[in-house]
Amino acid sequence: MWSYTPAVVCKRCGQENPLGARFCLACGAPLEAEPAKQERKLVSVLFVDLVGFTGQSERADPEDVRDTLNAYRAAAQESIQVFGGNMEKFIGDAVMAVFGAPVSHGDDAERAVRAGLGVLEAVARLKLIARGGVNTGEAVVTVASGPATGEALAMGDVVNTASRLQTSAPPGGLVVGEETYRLTRNAIKYQALPSVDAKGKEAPIPAWLAVAPALAGPARPEAPMVGRDRELALVTSIWDGAVGDRHPHLITVVGPPGIGKSRLQREFSRRIQARGAAVARGRCLPYGERAAYGAFTQLVRGIAEIYENDPPESARAKLSAAVEKVLPATEVEETTRYISLLTGLGVDEPARDRDYLFFAARRLLEGFASSQPLLVIVEDLHWADAGLLDLIEYLANFEFRNVTDDGELQALVAQARELLNGVDADDLRTTVDLRTRVQQGMADIAAQLDTMLTRTGGRKFRFNEEE
Repeated sequence: MWSYTPAVVCKRCGQENPLGARFCLACGAPLEAEPAKQERKLVSVLFVDLVGFTGQSERADPEDVRDTLNAYRAAAQESIQVFGGNMEKFIGDAVMAVFGAPVSHGDDAERAVRAGLGVLEAVARLKLIARGGVNTGEAVVTVASGPATGEALAMGDVVNTASRLQTSAPPGGLVVGEETYRLTRNAIKYQALPSVDAKGKEAPIPAWLAVAPALAGPARPEAPMVGRDRELALVTSIWDGAVGDRHPHLITVVGPPGIGKSRLQREFSRRIQARGAAVARGRCLPYGERAAYGAFTQLVRGIAEIYENDPPESARAKLSAAVEKVLPATEVEETTRYISLLTGLGVDEPARDRDYLFFAARRLLEGFASSQPLLVIVEDLHWADAGLLDLIEYLANFEFRNVTDDGELQALVAQARELLNGVDADDLRTTVDLRTRVQQGMADIAAQLDTMLTRTGGRKFRFNEEE
């Protein structure tokens, strides 16, 4: 006895037939499969192509060409999948991947650019040279597509434009279009390029060269904050109390996506920076290798100006120089070694005890807090690994030492969508739940919108999108 999931119904006799059947099992009539479902979606398309490989293949043994292409494909597929993309085509030495279909994320454009940079880096390790292009826009997406159906995942001008951008890229470079640049300019460092005169396009295509993930993006233009006066007053009073008591305080800001967690911490950090405090921040990412202590690694890279494409030896030298500026000479080598291990530079010998790594992190922050109060911000804590949560617990529980009267680590702000196990509340910890103020805040916003509509006669304005 066998069974199958009915997929195609015969229009002649009504018999249910299995997926892939070409003729009805009951009457033998030809079966017409239902057309695949399609929808319009905003996607980011990545094209990568090897430079000069066709000429090399002409002079190489076919088996060597096959092995090289297999290694290239495996490296590209790994980088694309790590960032949540789908490799749609691999033809010759060209790769096409789609981000945002069939599953959409809020940062598909950033994922595509990071994946493209990752593919170029992986190709360079294979002693090859590639170039790439990324474009973002609307496409018609086939829901049930893939090799089994033979249908393209995404169709539209966004695909053609991404291909044109790829052909214009310099060897080893990744070029992006205008929409991709607009969506990622706060997360990726770019270099402006002349517009691309693409075949078949009426107007030149604006283009930018992706350099590397940004340590800190350019400041966003901020509109006056609305409906969060009470929360701002609360975190400001906590900061003032921590400065007076000279003891770190952990603040956890929770709320669903789009409610304004990032906007609140940006406004708060802007205000205390204006009062002479320093701010260090890191972000937990939902993609990539998600190495342990990822947000702290990003924080250290920002402090020491280490880029992701820096060689390990160069990154360690930058780290050592940064540590040397804030700690006594007797501590520089040991602290640098343990911070190097904590951030995964892969240069130093492993440590036997994690406590040494945590103590080095504490000493580094103490050093940076030696001349002014310091605010440490960890964004998107809901993506954090257990090791990072343990490090935050460690930092929040210790009385910091060896600081001057002008400086101290005063607050750690952790931002998450939901409360996390291991981040509790006590006298030195505060949870700010933005969900409790949505209704009151929306009433304030509605009143201000009414005023704006009255003054402008209903003309449209562009509003800031919050995370």
